[in-house]
Amino acid sequence: MPALQQHFYPMHSGPFTAADRAKMPEDGRRCELIDGALYVSPSAGRPHNDLLMDLFRQLDRACPADVTIYNVPYDFRLADGSELVPDITVARTDDLGDKRITRTPLLVVEVISPSSRLMDPLVKRAKYEQARVPSYWIADPVVPRLTVLEMRRKVYVERAVLSPGDAVTLEQPYPVTISLT
Repeated sequence: MPALQQHFYPMHSGPFTAADRAKMPEDGRRCELIDGALYVSPSAGRPHNDLLMDLFRQLDRACPADVTIYNVPYDFRLADGSELVPDITVARTDDLGDKRITRTPLLVVEVISPSSRLMDPLVKRAKYEQARVPSYWIADPVVPRLTVLEMRRKVYVERAVLSPGDAVTLEQPYPVTISLT
């Protein structure tokens, strides 16, 4: 492996751990740890970021004082050692640590990118479901579509699927009306 790549991705055998990930340099890349595998995502494009910011603004307008919304990398470590970095994290302010959330968030939102077209609706959905995250939204800027999933009896069920022009009023993570433009 060339020396430059070794700086960013050290030689490693066996599964990666949270401790391995913590030793990696902060180089602006989005790194997630899922079942011992390291996933590195490229920077998001404009359609991804536009949809992300639109959803963030709508959530922020209705956000209660004891809840915080992040649309920047903020780690969520699962019981199995996986570390995910949602596009939007909504959590009780008291549950926020210095670099990661310390308890299960109220809502996570993933905006699908070309590199995450299968990861977000399949792998991450299963991980968030396993962690019992009460609400998981999957936003697709290409189709465009917003799928709202809510936990019912330990599994996700579709609460709503929005197309452009659609709106839905939700009670989770707090009372909010969301529309897809």
